[in-house]
Amino acid sequence: MIPRLTRPLQGIGFASLAWLPAAFVLLVPIWLVIRASEGEGVWARLADDRVLALLGRSVGLALAVAAASVALAVPLAFLTARTDLPGRRWWAVLLALPLAMPSYVGAFALVGAAGRGGMLSTMLGGAAVPEVYGFWGAFLSLTLLGYPYVLLPVRAAFLEVDPRLVESARVLGEGALGAFWRVTVPLVAPAIGSGALMVVLYSLSDFGAVSILQFDTFTRVIFVQHDAFDRGGAAALSLVLLALTATVLVVESAARRRRAGYASRRGARATDAKPVSLGAWRAPAFLACAVVAAGSLLVPVGIVLGWASRGGNVCTFCTPIDELAASSLLVAASTAAVCMILVLPVARAAARGRSLLLRLPDRVIYAGFAIPGTVVALALVFAGTRWVPAIYQTVPALVLACVLRFLPQAADPLRPAMARVPVHVEEAARTLGAGPLGGFVRVTLPLVAGSWLAGGALVFLTTVKELPATLVMRPAGFDTLATELWDLTNEGYLGEAAWRALALLALGVVPMLVLVAWTERRRR
Repeated sequence: MIPRLTRPLQGIGFASLAWLPAAFVLLVPIWLVIRASEGEGVWARLADDRVLALLGRSVGLALAVAAASVALAVPLAFLTARTDLPGRRWWAVLLALPLAMPSYVGAFALVGAAGRGGMLSTMLGGAAVPEVYGFWGAFLSLTLLGYPYVLLPVRAAFLEVDPRLVESARVLGEGALGAFWRVTVPLVAPAIGSGALMVVLYSLSDFGAVSILQFDTFTRVIFVQHDAFDRGGAAALSLVLLALTATVLVVESAARRRRAGYASRRGARATDAKPVSLGAWRAPAFLACAVVAAGSLLVPVGIVLGWASRGGNVCTFCTPIDELAASSLLVAASTAAVCMILVLPVARAAARGRSLLLRLPDRVIYAGFAIPGTVVALALVFAGTRWVPAIYQTVPALVLACVLRFLPQAADPLRPAMARVPVHVEEAARTLGAGPLGGFVRVTLPLVAGSWLAGGALVFLTTVKELPATLVMRPAGFDTLATELWDLTNEGYLGEAAWRALALLALGVVPMLVLVAWTERRRR
């Protein structure tokens, strides 16, 4: 047993580890308050009706995208995890790959497909097509690119549901649909909630899609004001966005506490159960997966391939693609590795902690994901130039900016998985002589390794395509695939930009293959 006197010290040390990344995230609101206070009449402008309208548009878009993503992702997760859908593992990879698609590339592809003079209009002989700009265009683009945030954790949760619970419900008289809604859905509800939260924050923080599709949200207006040197106004609006994020997190946290009773415990392996036979629904299910994959991945890739095949202006000053890929891999792999290390105490504190001191860091880190990357980067520039000038415009500073932005993606699948591990398992390891760290590494970590890896893959995929923070924080002469893709697109080198976009997608294939293979094999 652990001596009584050492437990408070261990609690303090563990809380310190959990608060380490949260403390860096808190630098952002501190900088925002300082910056907003430097502007004249900034606080008075927040009471303007236009700010309220902006709030309504941002919230409406985020909630609509989250609802559509859940409606789309949950059936797809079930089909690829628990049924006899032909090629379900390959569908799992294809349906998750839109995560590697930058939002501005997806928006450009949507305009190229359905905009004025686009592919759809050409196929219809020049006939008018529905307008893609505004709310509906942004909604469609963000949904098709954001639903994998729900798909990945929910699919992992479906694979971890004890099949004996469903069988027991069937024995007690429930039909297949009733057993699904009364047993399976509550068990995967924490993963659904976590995924929906990520989609909401993704929608609130997106800049590329809403800018190209001309729909004003906080991120677009913040960028415009910052670009017009109204830094105080941009900071004040960022504080409103931060307050909105805090509200979302409070609501989600309350809902998560209500779902806590449904946390499943590991029993029989999901792959020990016979896959659900789709029967006559096999062809419609296959077609549904094909339609979603086509709309979210194949059509955008086809349009990008069309740009690449047409060529166009040849860039004589561009960095070779292999060098850009190496830079992108360096930043993405470093960010994923740091996030996977930092997230362990945060997720464990959120799952095991009984005090607010231990649970709060998990909520704090989500602020970084909702605030535009430009704002996070400028906050770090503010801190770096004053306190640690040696790291200003270095790769470690860029990695830190990405860690602050994407750490929630590592925590999102890990927290519910850690909550499902019985507390007494780790306590038993301690009674057998293992210390707190040893018991966690030897017992708990192997049980949540799949979710831990899923979080690392999400961070890697998102960091590869990250743009705003990289543009601000990158060292001189350091370019990634995302930054050069953005520059070439703005300068009209669509053919050259297309090859960079294809390289970005190629970088996302390997982690998705590894993720799906690991998820499948660990359940055997």
